[in-house]
Amino acid sequence: MPSDGVAKYKKVTLQSNINCNTICCGDTVLVELTYYDNEKEQLQITLFDCECDFLNDEVSISSPLGEAIYNKNVGDKTSYMIKDNGVKVNILKKVAN
Repeated sequence: MPSDGVAKYKKVTLQSNINCNTICCGDTVLVELTYYDNEKEQLQITLFDCECDFLNDEVSISSPLGEAIYNKNVGDKTSYMIKDNGVKVNILKKVAN
């Protein structure tokens, strides 16, 4: 602490790091979903750590899809369950916000 007794703080801004392969909160990613009937769909979604609006391409990290991709890397393949059906997820790339 400085001699005047006043602590100095730096302003920290959290940003999505497009150059980092790990999927984090705030990242926008392109994923390919393969459903149990082999139907495929590509989605561009943004991960958040709160309640989200899926209709606006927002996904919570506590949702099944969010849990499946959070802290994974671009190029990883993972999966999650909806009821009794598995959904395969291929993380294609990060997208600049």
